[in-house]
Amino acid sequence: MERLTREDWKNSNSMMWKKVDDLECNDMVKKAIKDVLKKMAEYEDLEQQGKLLKLPCAVGDIIWDIDFGRPCGYEVTGFSFGSLNDDDWEEEKALDKVVVYYTNSNGSITGTFAVSEIGKSVFLIKEEAEAALKELERGKGT
Repeated sequence: MERLTREDWKNSNSMMWKKVDDLECNDMVKKAIKDVLKKMAEYEDLEQQGKLLKLPCAVGDIIWDIDFGRPCGYEVTGFSFGSLNDDDWEEEKALDKVVVYYTNSNGSITGTFAVSEIGKSVFLIKEEAEAALKELERGKGT
């Protein structure tokens, strides 16, 4: 992704900060603009260094599995990551190594799946799981 910020924006003596100071708005707004630009530059730095990964779901989200012949909802409880080769960083490859941990509502069923399974056997939306289940049933001739 192309950077929206420049490296020198983190330096409070840069031309960017002088331009923000020249804006016709109050000091609180100027400070907010500077804070946003600094934070954005930090995130872009992390992304360039391969330290920022966009996950398709969050802890607490409900995912849908069709293992038992019907959509079953599970709560995401955590993530772990496989090893990444920093010399060959690609987000798509990294996501294949992300493991998602989940549990059902009473905690009796827990498990894991790779993020790469989303859209194949695990779904982020119940309706997608139902549609996939119908496809499986059509394929079996039922």
